Amino acid sequence: MFPALRNLVDQVTLPSEQLNDSLVWTDIDSEQVVKQSSLFAELCGVLRAIEIAAQRNWLNLWIETDSSLVVLAFKNSSLIPWSLRNRWPNCQVKLRSMNFM
Repeated sequence: MFPALRNLVDQVTLPSEQLNDSLVWTDIDSEQVVKQSSLFAELCGVLRAIEIAAQRNWLNLWIETDSSLVVLAFKNSSLIPWSLRNRWPNCQVKLRSMNFM
């Protein structure tokens, strides 16, 4: 993995979450490692970016993704995995105070 990408990934992942070298998202929960889908990984990245932007009081946020499912998730929240559904509405509220593209 490119060093710059690894640094960015390290900034947006939570302590209990990791990306391995083949960019497969893993969620570490006590003793069990559960592999998640690429949609889960991309949504976690988007949600974390929104949370960081709000925390730093940024007014402009531009998110790019090549995942059509992530784009559709903004229109249809039923696509959001249940484990992320508590963060989703919180991030939508945060986006209302930003110029978001």
